[in-house]
Amino acid sequence: MKRVIISGGNFVNKGAEAMLYVTANECFTRFDGCVCSVQLAEGFFEIRSLEDLNRLANSSVKKMQSGGKMKKLIAMLEEYKRADLMLDISGYELCSKLGNYPTLRYLFKIALCKWTKTEAALMPQSFGPFSYDGKIKYIIRLLIRKYLKYPLVCFAREKKSAEDLKKIAPKANVQISSDLVLQNSRIFEAAKDFFQDSNIKIKNESVGLVVNRRLYEQYGHDRILSKYIVIVNTILEKKKNVYLLCHATDDLNICNEIKKEFNNEHRVVILNEVLSCFAFESLVKNFDYIVAARYHSIVHSYKECIPCVALGWAVKYQELLGLMGQSKYVLDVGDVSNIVIIETLERMDKNHKVEEETIRQNLNKVQKENCFDELERRLRKKK
Repeated sequence: MKRVIISGGNFVNKGAEAMLYVTANECFTRFDGCVCSVQLAEGFFEIRSLEDLNRLANSSVKKMQSGGKMKKLIAMLEEYKRADLMLDISGYELCSKLGNYPTLRYLFKIALCKWTKTEAALMPQSFGPFSYDGKIKYIIRLLIRKYLKYPLVCFAREKKSAEDLKKIAPKANVQISSDLVLQNSRIFEAAKDFFQDSNIKIKNESVGLVVNRRLYEQYGHDRILSKYIVIVNTILEKKKNVYLLCHATDDLNICNEIKKEFNNEHRVVILNEVLSCFAFESLVKNFDYIVAARYHSIVHSYKECIPCVALGWAVKYQELLGLMGQSKYVLDVGDVSNIVIIETLERMDKNHKVEEETIRQNLNKVQKENCFDELERRLRKKK
């Protein structure tokens, strides 16, 4: 595997960024002399080390590559022809929740791999539901059935994802595997040469709140904002500080909005910047616990054995917390009552020290597996 395309990552969402770093590091570690081609919305960017990836993350060179749609399509075709392997690290794209176009775009990459005889693997991610609308739904389902049997392996993060994918694509090589960032215990060591810790000082007795604009899209602005206010007030009543954190650049406005509701409360602190995935994970260990609406903010917290109250509607939140022995701290925040929110926060506030040990024990179990070991086995078998 001398040339590997890494598709589905980005630097906007810190979870997608973390998956990029982990995947690139595993490629450089396992495939001697490997070159990675990072496929972003702006185009393809060649990297030969984690330092290259870090420079790309922090540079302004990620400008949209020039040319019309046909020129970009030809460039994409040439890139896939040159590659030996394509690794897709999309967190949540092959599903009907996002509409028809993202699924068709996703399937095009796999079709391109098949046409150019480039090996492909879908790294741990969520799949489904597959409830597409309109007459095109029949075509989409047919394409999923046809092309999802091509990848060497389709790693599903959740049991429900695996079941849904097997139903629509019975010949797909589906295997359940926990999140690749959660599994990986060596990325911090690999990144230590260029990673610099943030200088942000967190006060004692503090809780982090990580927001997510998708909750607004799912349940409506006013309903979710009112829930955030309940959460902040409950934490303040426990004599703690609340830090408003962003795990994606498009969540900054939400943090500002919440802070306006508490303008005169010095214990509500907004961190008005989006930290790198490394800086976020390093920072999060300073909190008693996190209230989080971003999936990978929970992953980063668990890697530091910091408990979380998860604000999520998707199965991926339920299964992640179940994996770590934390099921009682999942809140479908759009539908749950304020009383349940308050009771859950009170339970966490009393028990967060105990939960740290529970998380530590389960994390040790999770990190005994590595999806890249399985990928290597399948690549060897293919030869």
